[in-house]
Amino acid sequence: MHEVFAAGARIRGDLVTVFVRKRAAGGLPTRLGVAARVRRRAVVRNRVKRRLRAAFGDYRPGPGYDVVLRADERAAECSYDDLMKGLAGALRAAGVGEDKP
Repeated sequence: MHEVFAAGARIRGDLVTVFVRKRAAGGLPTRLGVAARVRRRAVVRNRVKRRLRAAFGDYRPGPGYDVVLRADERAAECSYDDLMKGLAGALRAAGVGEDKP
């Protein structure tokens, strides 16, 4: 994860910040790390992380990326559709899945 923070791009969205780095060997599967900056109970933080992983899986990015997602406080209370839209917009801005409509 440290390589993604040090050498990758950072895109701040409304609900999530995306850190992304293109891997040298492009055919490898995309790797994902998730962090939730939610100052609430562990149950809420873990729910946010699960929702982010599910939204990332629904987005279906192509192979060859290292991605770290960091949610903010508002991600704990938004709908799944809003979370998906915010994540998809940030991922597109970072160049992940540029071939998606």
